[in-house]
Amino acid sequence: MHNHQGFTLIEIMAALAVLAVSLVVLLGLRNRDLLLTANARAVTDISMLAQRKMTEISTDIPDVGLREGDFGEDAPGFRWEAQIDETEFETLRVLSLRILWGEGQRRQSESFTTYLFIKNDA
Repeated sequence: MHNHQGFTLIEIMAALAVLAVSLVVLLGLRNRDLLLTANARAVTDISMLAQRKMTEISTDIPDVGLREGDFGEDAPGFRWEAQIDETEFETLRVLSLRILWGEGQRRQSESFTTYLFIKNDA
């Protein structure tokens, strides 16, 4: 009877298979984490851009209709569209703002809506 100490080829191959699967899963989780972080950053940026644009629009007495533009050098690649509509109340308007970004298949948008009180100077 021989007393061999060490691992057999089957044991080494099984350990390598477990290690390979584990590394693939860990790399996949890391990639998913990077994607989620980028999405969270985009949502934060978009929310701040929308808040800034809504503040800009609400400081004027907005005319009913569609406005659009970009954010210039502050946020390259981001555009905005603002639709201002009347309501049944004379001193109230609805502002629907859409932020657009991305190109081609990756084009995305997010919408925000608020109400604007129009001061009646009469």
